[in-house]
Amino acid sequence: ATVLVAVFALGQQTAAQSLTFSLFERYLGALRDQAGIPGMAAAIVQNGDIVWDRGFGLAKIDGAIPVTRNTPFAVNDLTQTVASSLVLRRCVDSGNALLDDLLIRWSPTFPDRTATFRQVLSHTSASGFAYSRTRFSGLGRAVEECTGSPFAITMVQEVLDRFMEDAVPGADVLPGSGSEVRLLISTQKLNSYIATLQRIAVPYRVDANRRATASDYRVPLLGATDGLVASANDLARLDAALDAGAIVRRATLDEAWKRQGVSPMGLGWFVQVVGGHQVKWHFGQASGAYSSLIIKVPAEHTTLILLANSDGLSAPFPLANGDVTVSPFARIFFSLLG
Repeated sequence: ATVLVAVFALGQQTAAQSLTFSLFERYLGALRDQAGIPGMAAAIVQNGDIVWDRGFGLAKIDGAIPVTRNTPFAVNDLTQTVASSLVLRRCVDSGNALLDDLLIRWSPTFPDRTATFRQVLSHTSASGFAYSRTRFSGLGRAVEECTGSPFAITMVQEVLDRFMEDAVPGADVLPGSGSEVRLLISTQKLNSYIATLQRIAVPYRVDANRRATASDYRVPLLGATDGLVASANDLARLDAALDAGAIVRRATLDEAWKRQGVSPMGLGWFVQVVGGHQVKWHFGQASGAYSSLIIKVPAEHTTLILLANSDGLSAPFPLANGDVTVSPFARIFFSLLG
């Protein structure tokens, strides 16, 4: 009898969850329409499992190719969350560096000679907080010094090969890119990456009347701030690995998810309290091309991942100021949590 009650209760919980996700999906779809986003991939991870995922709209308008959970997108600034994990894993956890060491020891051309790993990871300097992709990019050289390998190769070996299926380390893999990475990756793997890039969601520029025009955006070479191409499924798998301690030590991750002084960020992530929930999040944006959003609520073991082939997820909102609640996409997710 006890078993039957438990099964019945589980059935009720599953039904309620399905109803909640169905409502969330409707609101999310409506927001996508309002923003004029041609295509969007979404996934929710709970306790390491993908419990809900959907493709909305089109990855390519010409040909009416739909978005799926495996559609690759340029994730832009979300690359920072992966790069910060590599910095923590290969420089800090390995014992090569301390968070308060000067970055210039590992990145000799870095322009701020007084900046520490901690400051650059949290987008801070002696003058306070200022979100700067250019400054953050100096961490790529530091990873190279800590590993003795090109940054893109470390990304491939430590992240893509272990946790991702539809991910590409930037334009480095393309013929004529000039990247040394092509010399260090097998022909078979290069061909696989190039095939994945051929499936990437086409980037679109959307005008005030929500008319979409294909953008001339090109995926850049991989660095600490940009260049990663991945699907929602890839990022979900990576999220589960991060939470499981498979990338960064738990104690280091706890430090990464604390606000650092005056910054609204931890180490590579924005950190915020929303409705009583501790939230870790980040966004990506390529103007007139792509946008992305990831929101983690560790206490609920829940993560939302959104990828879009226009800038509508982030460009209309001042997310770089450190408040994710300015995004209506974030607000409907928080209403799902209650």
